[in-house]
Amino acid sequence: MQPTIVLTRPLEQANRFAADLTAAHNGPLPILIAPLMGITPLVPDAPIGTPDHVIFTSANAVDQAMRLGVPTTATAWCVGPQTAAAAASLGFRTQVAKGDSAALVAMMTAAQPQGDILHLRGAHVTGRVVSALTEAGMTCSARIVYDQIRLCVPHPLTLALGDLQPLIIPLFSPRSARLLAEVGPPTAPTTLVTMSAAVAEAAASMRVMDVITVNFPDKNNMIAATLQSFDASSSRKMP
Repeated sequence: MQPTIVLTRPLEQANRFAADLTAAHNGPLPILIAPLMGITPLVPDAPIGTPDHVIFTSANAVDQAMRLGVPTTATAWCVGPQTAAAAASLGFRTQVAKGDSAALVAMMTAAQPQGDILHLRGAHVTGRVVSALTEAGMTCSARIVYDQIRLCVPHPLTLALGDLQPLIIPLFSPRSARLLAEVGPPTAPTTLVTMSAAVAEAAASMRVMDVITVNFPDKNNMIAATLQSFDASSSRKMP
């Protein structure tokens, strides 16, 4: 039985990922877009100023940079390739870490950039970026520039989780995994494709058929793992 791919990301990101999946598949896919979070811009509690370096741990923060007048003369230290591509498209000179905040902290600790460092982030984050860099001797502060607000559970998602048709659900953050887990355990045979071990751990209570964690936390690996799971589920004989 052909599975449905369920995308619970914020709407704009879900639409982009759906388009990427369809392009990589070279044809249409059964995709349900059912956001559990929405992105709301925030006014930071202190001025942005003119930092020498800016840290982006998500593409959502990059989206807010121009709105807030962050100077593109600042070097952008980015958590991974997708975030770096978004920053480069705005004119930032980028440094790219290996996919998570721990790798970003390690890269910056080794480089010891001089000057003021500003981390633009959401209201919900994992990791200790600012405190770790401060402990390593750098001048670093943060501004919360967007919130990931919880949305009402879309009715089509409730129906899909309670059905018997297989589901493939890519999950990109621990918070998105927790929000999905709070909807309740699925009746549908479900495969989760998770971006990291932390994401998989956050979804541990769901009691799903399978959990696949990508080897490197980036969009291309999430696309590949999602499509591989789709193909495997499509060829599996249901009892």
